[in-house]
Amino acid sequence: SLQDTRDGAGGDGDGAGSINESSSWPGTAVVPSEFVEALQAFRNAMELGDGDAAYFLGVQYVLTTEEEGWSKYFIELENRASLPALKHYGLELIRRAGDTYGHGGAFYYLALLHRNGNDELGITPCSTAEFPPHLDRAATCGDADALFLRAYCLNNG
Repeated sequence: SLQDTRDGAGGDGDGAGSINESSSWPGTAVVPSEFVEALQAFRNAMELGDGDAAYFLGVQYVLTTEEEGWSKYFIELENRASLPALKHYGLELIRRAGDTYGHGGAFYYLALLHRNGNDELGITPCSTAEFPPHLDRAATCGDADALFLRAYCLNNG
């Protein structure tokens, strides 16, 4: 676990209580200490109410694949049972960033998920008529991509 790494049990065994130069989990790539520290900083920021951090982590978890080698690390770090459970947790974080913190990028990401669908998350594509309310939530928050897409849709039908 991440705590084991901090205590030295997951790496060089120095027991100094600092994060080791790198850590590895069975079946995963070596995890550089800078990555561990950065991820922990994002998690801390999220717990302190940072919507950007919740959005960043959520997208990272939704897009994680077994092939990239980080999935087992993320699953263990977030205490999830499986990769699908981690992806659903990522979706929860994106929703939290939007609903709790008014994060326009999170609403835009959710709008695109609803428009395109996502089999892994159990989201079926919405119709063209159902899409504007999803997009409007992001545009209302001032997200530049959502504003552009809304204007494009209004101009082109």
